[in-house]
Amino acid sequence: MRLLFFPKKEMRKNNLKINVIFNAAYQILILFVSLVTTPYISTVFTSDIVGSYSYAYSVSQYFSLAADFGFTMYGTAMIAQVRGKKEKETHLFWGIIYSKAILDAALILLYFILAFSGCFYNDNYPLNDFKIYLCLILPTIGYLVDTTFLFQGKEKFVSLCARNLILKVVCTILIFVLVKSPSDYLIYVLIMGLSYFLTGFVSMIGTPFLIGKPQKISTKELGLHFKKSFAFFIPNIATCIYTIASKTLLGAIGGNSIQSGYFEQADKLVGVVVTIINSLSTIIMSRMAYLYANKKYDEIKQKTNRVIQIYCLLSLPCFLGLLVVNDYLTLGFLGNNFEGSIDLVYILSLKILFTPAYGIIGSIYYIPNNDLRKRNVFLIIAAIFNLIANSIMVHFLSAIGAAIASVLTEGLIFGLFWAGCRKKIDLQTLPREWIICLDASLLMFITLVFSKEIILAFISTCLVSMGIMSDRIIFFVSAAVISFLGLCIYGFFLLLFKEKFAVDILKTIREKLKCLKKEKDQQ
Repeated sequence: MRLLFFPKKEMRKNNLKINVIFNAAYQILILFVSLVTTPYISTVFTSDIVGSYSYAYSVSQYFSLAADFGFTMYGTAMIAQVRGKKEKETHLFWGIIYSKAILDAALILLYFILAFSGCFYNDNYPLNDFKIYLCLILPTIGYLVDTTFLFQGKEKFVSLCARNLILKVVCTILIFVLVKSPSDYLIYVLIMGLSYFLTGFVSMIGTPFLIGKPQKISTKELGLHFKKSFAFFIPNIATCIYTIASKTLLGAIGGNSIQSGYFEQADKLVGVVVTIINSLSTIIMSRMAYLYANKKYDEIKQKTNRVIQIYCLLSLPCFLGLLVVNDYLTLGFLGNNFEGSIDLVYILSLKILFTPAYGIIGSIYYIPNNDLRKRNVFLIIAAIFNLIANSIMVHFLSAIGAAIASVLTEGLIFGLFWAGCRKKIDLQTLPREWIICLDASLLMFITLVFSKEIILAFISTCLVSMGIMSDRIIFFVSAAVISFLGLCIYGFFLLLFKEKFAVDILKTIREKLKCLKKEKDQQ
């Protein structure tokens, strides 16, 4: 509770390992929440209702991204650079907050004007009336008071994650209690809108303990904040195009809410895995900005290799593992109504390799090294490519086309990011570690491919004998067992091949157990 409301007491010395572990634990818990809610929503709502929400939310997301205007990434990088210098931190913080407030107020007014005039209405989604769009303005309002950048810049991830987790749990409970039938669609949208709004609102808790009282900020300084954050806004717009445009174009061009529902749930399922791995980017960006500002180049090299090593350890087995369990997981997770999502997951799973990769490259080189111009050019190229690819592919292939366009765009960004900095990043011994991760992942993949049918038959027999006849439960339990077995096999081969990170973790666990045993013997 102290960490929640008094983040100043969180840690005297920010520890990258602690932040990575805690953030990963938070993402896993969020995964659990999603595992609980997504199947429930896919049962309560039909695919066309899910598609309707996907379209409405994609429209509101344009305003949310515009409201952010790059302030979160800009603020995180700037706070990290002046961390420990109290007066500079305070002045910088309030300058960014005032700039955000001016922009967000204007965007909220514009949103209401467009919503009242009926500009957002689409004949393909009759469920999305004015009340729906009114609920979805809440995330944009949340940006008015969002101080996430302060916590990220000061590497106070523990308290930030703890608060967000509590919010997720509360919203999950509300969904189960209040959303019972398709007629509760408006209630569901309101809960989701409130969850995004409160994420920004609760970030204010504890802010007075991290920062000083409000200060006067000159008009010139406000203009400077707008100018500097604009460099981060360009990639936000580009990201908006290739992450949200697919859903919008499916409604505008495809005109099929069922296809939109398939794509929404498939993208959400893959997105959970991507988010866990991508959490590395947020954490490492703050540390890298601080290290570059203080010219600690040896530590930069060390942290770069460690983060990319962790990425390899996570992304390869997650990608191959999802290919194995996709059919069982999708049917068990979403139900037979979303059988059309299976092929989409196969395609979108490639994002597990591409999306976190370019996110990490941006966080360890482009952003902390202030090479934003090159980064922005790459993202604009990708955005233009995505618009063209989506417009063509959605017209002919509907949701499949949107998935292909999305993956091609992510691959293009990764290729451009890597080509632009490959000579600037010293990877040292990484190739050897990457080969070990690849070998262990492939051995896990082969083992699971040949054993998945046997596991399904065994689980089916056991559950039927217990009186559980639901195919959905059988598929879901089978996917969970196969995933756990894959984790064990992967870990075994990592230790067998003496992968450095896995061996270090095992040594740490052994040392902790020895210490606990020694303390117990002394007592």
